[in-house]
Amino acid sequence: MFVHMGTHYPKADQQQAIEAAMKHFAQVASEQPGSLQVITVAEQDGPRRTTITVWEARADFDAALPALREAIADVPWDDWQTQKTDVQLSETIFAAGALAEL
Repeated sequence: MFVHMGTHYPKADQQQAIEAAMKHFAQVASEQPGSLQVITVAEQDGPRRTTITVWEARADFDAALPALREAIADVPWDDWQTQKTDVQLSETIFAAGALAEL
């Protein structure tokens, strides 16, 4: 499996706007071939918001990139965040629970 994580740092007055953009991104991601799981989480005691997408393979993520980029093309991230988005691309080395059975 392949995992993409994007962590955002919303300005206080842009938190809802960023969450809406992330929700749209997650919806588009979930509709792509090879998408296994999409979840967006909020830091419990802080501003960070992270979307995690899990894919069958890196090739599925790569094939979905045009649709994913289009989904957020008009989002003014630089205006809405206190710092740049952190992106992590990872290969799964271990999974437990429901994802382990895929």
